[in-house]
Amino acid sequence: MIDPAKTVGVYYVFTDGGGGRDLSNIAGVRDEAEVLLLPGVGFEVISVQKLDAKVQNTQNAATHVDTAVKRGKPLPTSWYEVRLRLTQSYT
Repeated sequence: MIDPAKTVGVYYVFTDGGGGRDLSNIAGVRDEAEVLLLPGVGFEVISVQKLDAKVQNTQNAATHVDTAVKRGKPLPTSWYEVRLRLTQSYT
């Protein structure tokens, strides 16, 4: 069981595509950009920003929140936006 006091939501924001394949047209969540990356790709963390959990749970993450509620899972108590940059290309 997930401890509700330690539940975290994370947005990953890639600053470049890294040569991945766009899967947005077949993604489970239509509002998100989804990219498939091959093994061997490396990323550097550019920044980590803590977001307002109340805002994220009521506005920006509605799809994930609805899914969590339907499944009886706890809502995230913290949200973070992590920005990443490609550092290593495919080998």
